[in-house]
Amino acid sequence: MAANEGHFTIADVLDHLNRKLVRRHPHVFGDEASRAAGNRADVDAAVEGSAAAVLRNWEEIKAAEKRPLGAGETPENEAGNQQPSRLNTVPRSMPALAEAAKLGAKAQKAGFDWPNWRDVLPKLAEETAELEAEAASGDPERHPAIEAELGDLLFTVVHLGRHLGVDAEMALRNCKPSFPAPLSRDGNRCALPARRSFA
Repeated sequence: MAANEGHFTIADVLDHLNRKLVRRHPHVFGDEASRAAGNRADVDAAVEGSAAAVLRNWEEIKAAEKRPLGAGETPENEAGNQQPSRLNTVPRSMPALAEAAKLGAKAQKAGFDWPNWRDVLPKLAEETAELEAEAASGDPERHPAIEAELGDLLFTVVHLGRHLGVDAEMALRNCKPSFPAPLSRDGNRCALPARRSFA
């Protein structure tokens, strides 16, 4: 469809991906090929198999791709030369839990994070209390505020999972809610309150 409308072809996509692959891997393709593919970062192509050095190069190359262009430089893509926010580079099209985890990881790289999982717990309690206060109002017009507070709580839970090395999406997917025997198929792993009868 894009080719029919004159936007781009599959060859354009493959060329872009190939240049990106070469540009971001000077340790594989060499510094000259990487620069020819658009690498503007000053990195060491001879990393001698050091994973840490490869990762440092990778981060420097990605950062250089996002920096404003200097005089005489042309952008890699047609998007222009504005430097996007670190957080704006996370696609909104991702599943919400994955997006939250990715945002948290980017915030961590910027030094904006809790030191360990225990430090997330007070924030979790704070967000729970804020949700409870909004929900307790009983005012239907507070629905947007309730939704926002639930979002904040979920976002914090994803951060907790990240600190614990647990993927929130997989934890939720693997959770088997407890339902009364007629509705339950196998085992109980996630507890639901027993107050409500499903019979």
